[in-house]
Amino acid sequence: MRHRALPHRPWPPKYIGTPKIYLATVLDAFSRRLLGYAMGEHHDAALVGASLKMATATRGGRKDGTIFHSVRGSEY
Repeated sequence: MRHRALPHRPWPPKYIGTPKIYLATVLDAFSRRLLGYAMGEHHDAALVGASLKMATATRGGRKDGTIFHSVRGSEY
């Protein structure tokens, strides 16, 4: 029996011979502006470090009083 496509039904991800690509982003909580991002084949601290490095460069270097908050993820 085939399932019919229904509105508002979740679409399961399909990985058919395609490697996973992970994305790490850094958003400004006030402006919701994307400050930095990085993509990679591994979900690790190096990926997060690269996105933080880009965010720091976007803001013109290190700023005193900047707080980085992660909702989840031990990599952060």
